[in-house]
Amino acid sequence: MKLSYDNGKFKAGIHNNYLGVDKEVASELGLHYGNEDVSPERIVSMLETIKYRVRQNKKNKGLPEAENGDEEKVSEKFVQSEVYKNGSYLDTEFAITLDDEPTIRIDLVRVDDCGKIQFVELKRIQDLRLVNEEILTQMRNYKSFLEKVDVKEFVDYYNKVLAIMRKIKILPDKVLCDKISDVNNYVELMMTNYKKKGKSHGRLDRLNNIRRSFEENEIHSNIDSVISDYKKW
Repeated sequence: MKLSYDNGKFKAGIHNNYLGVDKEVASELGLHYGNEDVSPERIVSMLETIKYRVRQNKKNKGLPEAENGDEEKVSEKFVQSEVYKNGSYLDTEFAITLDDEPTIRIDLVRVDDCGKIQFVELKRIQDLRLVNEEILTQMRNYKSFLEKVDVKEFVDYYNKVLAIMRKIKILPDKVLCDKISDVNNYVELMMTNYKKKGKSHGRLDRLNNIRRSFEENEIHSNIDSVISDYKKW
């Protein structure tokens, strides 16, 4: 769903699948199937339908095997949706292009109790990119991006997002601030914990290697929490 503020008016956009339009029916009747601009009031009036459709969307839930504890089969989209539902988040799949540079995409936007924005990149702990150069390059690109942005523009934008979400009653309960005040100048790398029980030297060595790499490259992450959780088993 997209929320925006333009010329003194709130606007919303959403794929009409979440409004109850089925692709097959739309095709048979010659109706548009895709993103629609709608009023915030319509979003509010159809919240139950939207929530149901989100739950049914295969992109937003784990694969069947995950129900039996197979963490390797859990989709990253499912993990992202679970994190979003249980935190003080304002946005997902944040994307922006500065001048002629490649588009930057970040998984989540969180706000703390003091109104400070924190960009968050989410990775499953099994992700192979955590132990190679790819993750380091990704985090360097994020750092370079945040060094160039206009903080005031972000603060103004997310104050509007905050107002819109509050107006149409979709602001997460854990968002407690009255307004956005600042933006942290780094992206936090959040990793999931291992879920399958059973310690191994290989896993612990991998976690320690990740921590060492992140410390050397000054990457903000929750790796200490992940290691602590693993050692409790």
